[in-house]
Amino acid sequence: MQELLTQRLHTYLVDHSPEIVSSLQQTGGYTDYLHGKVDSVDHLLASLLAREMPAYEIEEQCMAQMISELGPSRFRYVLDILEEDFSDYLTQFTHSGVRIHAVMSLLTVCGEEFDRFGFSFETQDNRLLRYSIVGAISEYISAEA
Repeated sequence: MQELLTQRLHTYLVDHSPEIVSSLQQTGGYTDYLHGKVDSVDHLLASLLAREMPAYEIEEQCMAQMISELGPSRFRYVLDILEEDFSDYLTQFTHSGVRIHAVMSLLTVCGEEFDRFGFSFETQDNRLLRYSIVGAISEYISAEA
């Protein structure tokens, strides 16, 4: 079950927060991070196994606990803005095979705005944050053109 949880966490991070994966891989701490997160749910896992809960329910509860501290994904936030407001550019990035790289570059460009607004579950729906990110993306795209 621990190996399955490690694989599910890895898949989740790659899909939802590749910026975390990239950062941890650069420092060489990605594997330790995954194992640490899985180890952090050992008590929950043991409790759920003792109660003979179905495997899918055990996985879901353990995953929920492991990802609860991550907060919203900056990557997904920028990707959603690209899909809604810059779909032509997103299509170009996708067809060129650089979608993930382009979004990661935009995360660097937008980092100050995310930090300024204290990006979190509480602030992710702030219209001013969205406008700031859209503006930063627009400036970046204009400079690249």
